[in-house]
Amino acid sequence: MCFSKLTFSRTIEGYNRQLDVLIVGTLFNNKAELKKACQAVATRGGFEYTIIKSDCSRFTIKCSGNGCPWRMHAANISNDKSGGVFEIKTMGEDHKCLGIQHLGHHQASAAFISTEIQEKLRDHSSYHPKEIQQDICRRLGIKLSYQKAIRAKATALQAINGTDEESYFALPKYCEDLKRNNDGSKVVLESTSEEEVGQ
Repeated sequence: MCFSKLTFSRTIEGYNRQLDVLIVGTLFNNKAELKKACQAVATRGGFEYTIIKSDCSRFTIKCSGNGCPWRMHAANISNDKSGGVFEIKTMGEDHKCLGIQHLGHHQASAAFISTEIQEKLRDHSSYHPKEIQQDICRRLGIKLSYQKAIRAKATALQAINGTDEESYFALPKYCEDLKRNNDGSKVVLESTSEEEVGQ
């Protein structure tokens, strides 16, 4: 079982060291990169946040802890309002809360967990959802549902290997490469129309 969040023992000073990535002036290539950094800081720092404002020009979050004054505001500083560079403009006071006192984590989405497990999944293709649950609990103190571990593994595998559609799209080039590198070989690629697949 995962019990690390039940006994929250970090000092406020140690807690704030987890926030080094989120400092005023830090630049992010886009809003998605900023959101990933916020997720990483929150899960490793043991706190959850609430999104106050989120649009193409700004991203503002605050700690979900009761009465905690911590907040962060970032703004799009480029002329490209559809997805430009974001800069952290302001940070509120330090955390005054004790962090989350439950085993789950609001910011630990399957997509976030997938980035955490990709390296191990590359090395161990038989990485089971139960092992993912145990590793995330041990590393981040977050208890995942079995279903979220399955979704995280599927998302990570797609990031590593691409989609089935991308693989099929690459087959003709793969056949050309085989012919070019294996002189004298004959490659036959057969396909079935979509209408025949259902029969």
